[in-house]
Amino acid sequence: MYFNCDLCGGQTEVLPKQIYHYKESGLDNVYLENIEVRECKQCKEQSAIIPRIMQVHKLMALAITLSDTPLNGKEVRFIRTELGYKIKDWAKLLKVSDATIVRWEKGSQTIGAQSDALIRLCFIQTIQERDSQLFKESVIKRIASIKEGQKPSIFINVTEPSTYRYFIAA
Repeated sequence: MYFNCDLCGGQTEVLPKQIYHYKESGLDNVYLENIEVRECKQCKEQSAIIPRIMQVHKLMALAITLSDTPLNGKEVRFIRTELGYKIKDWAKLLKVSDATIVRWEKGSQTIGAQSDALIRLCFIQTIQERDSQLFKESVIKRIASIKEGQKPSIFINVTEPSTYRYFIAA
């Protein structure tokens, strides 16, 4: 089967599997192994054939999250978009301004150690909740809804210890 080049319309050929620098991800340091690449015979433009791209992106975000170096703006943007958050929702969850998120993602402001840790924890928790729902309610939604005010009383039903509720006295 032949495909035409998206740039010049020329005929492409599939090259042997290789390591591909995945710059299209928006990250500078991601390489995909055992990837087939199409190359245009005329203009030499290359494009990767990435199977299971959603799984690949999820794994990339996990690898970023579990790395032992501080997050940079491009990585924070990748994690945010992988989770499907808009800037305003991500900012609310992380308890920072929209402008702070924008500065982080542009690389004009360093991400502090506490924010770095929170971003990683929010990613891991969101993925766990989406994949296996470990808790009855969304921990991420609870974190996002934290606000100043009177502490609620916590009621736990001892006959069913997995049930609890909050109550604020009037």
